Amino acid sequence: MAPKKSFRKAYVGIVMDMALARSKISNRMVAQRLGVDETTIRRWRKENIEFERAFTEAQRENKPRRR
Repeated sequence: MAPKKSFRKAYVGIVMDMALARSKISNRMVAQRLGVDETTIRRWRKENIEFERAFTEAQRENKPRRR
C-alpha cells in the first residue's frame, strides 16, 4: 500500500488553475492530476476550506454572466 499523501497549500493553486482553464472540474480530475484517490480529494475538501473554495470560486468565475 502506498503511503498517504499529505495536503499541501500549493494544491489550492493547482485546483484554481485547473478550474479556470476548464468550465468544470471534478474530484476525479483533480485526483488524477495530484496522484491521489478521489476519497482523498473529498476528505481534503472537507478538512481544508481553502481547497474547497478553490473548486467553488473558480466555477463561479467561469459562469457566463447575464446582461
